[in-house]
Amino acid sequence: MVGVMAVLSALSGSCASAPPPRVHTLPDDPAMRDGAVHALGEALWEGIARGDVLSTLATDDELEVLVDGEANTRLRLRRPGLRARLGERMHTIPPQLAGASYVGVCAQDARDHDEDSGLGLREPSWVVARVLIAGQVAGSSRRIALWVDGPFVYDGDHFVAIELIAIESPRWEHSDLELGSCDVSDGL
Repeated sequence: MVGVMAVLSALSGSCASAPPPRVHTLPDDPAMRDGAVHALGEALWEGIARGDVLSTLATDDELEVLVDGEANTRLRLRRPGLRARLGERMHTIPPQLAGASYVGVCAQDARDHDEDSGLGLREPSWVVARVLIAGQVAGSSRRIALWVDGPFVYDGDHFVAIELIAIESPRWEHSDLELGSCDVSDGL
């Protein structure tokens, strides 16, 4: 009987073990870093170009996983004012990007943050503070770019915006395309 109990205990313990935690920190592989930042830039470009940048915000379920209860409450309370804060830009930017296609991204302040960083993260995570996204007119060398201020948190698969602080009006031949310093970039 003791042998049966030991087997049952061992089996129930192995079934109840939790899956390994997902890695949310800066990937060691440069190709993975570039790919994650590229996907963030592309998602932001597409969302802004169609006038739906809110599609890049973390869902309620994603927020629940990424940030603690206090941060979750604070971020959710700020969301209703997001459209007002971004203002008319969300109507004026898409026509400015018409005819241009996404070409690249420059991520600034891209680093690992721990739980005590002030963002309310549940676990250490790779965070990008702001990105410069750029597009180019087909058949031309003309580029247009704009800054989008996050923070954007890497969830192990992709970046999500836990908040959108500001979106700059696009500028043709943006000086930061040449002068801006990037922690991680792709396509620029």
